[in-house]
Amino acid sequence: MQGSLMLDIGGTYLTAEDRHLLRQPQVCGVILFARNIEHPRQVRELCRAIRAVRSDLLVGVDQEGWSRAAVASRLCGFTGDGVYYRQQITLNISRASAVG
Repeated sequence: MQGSLMLDIGGTYLTAEDRHLLRQPQVCGVILFARNIEHPRQVRELCRAIRAVRSDLLVGVDQEGWSRAAVASRLCGFTGDGVYYRQQITLNISRASAVG
C-alpha cells in the first residue's frame, strides 16, 4: 500500500477513469457504498477488478445507515437472523489475521 487516500466509485463497475485514479500512488483503497452493490456476484467481480488494477488496494464497505443484516444480505445474499453473518465475520477475521 502506497498512499493514504480512500476513494469511492460512481457505479457497480470500474470505468477507465476509476482505473486511472486507482493507479495513483496517493491511493490506498476504495470504499464501496450502497450504489456500488447490487448482488454478491457483482461485488466479487468489482473487487476482482479493483485488485486487478492494484493488488495492494484495500476494499471497504460503508454501512452507515444500513443494519448489519442489510450489509450481509447485500454482500453475501444472507437474509436470516445474523448467525451466519457473525460466523462469516469470525472466519474473515481469522483469515485476515493469518495473512497479516
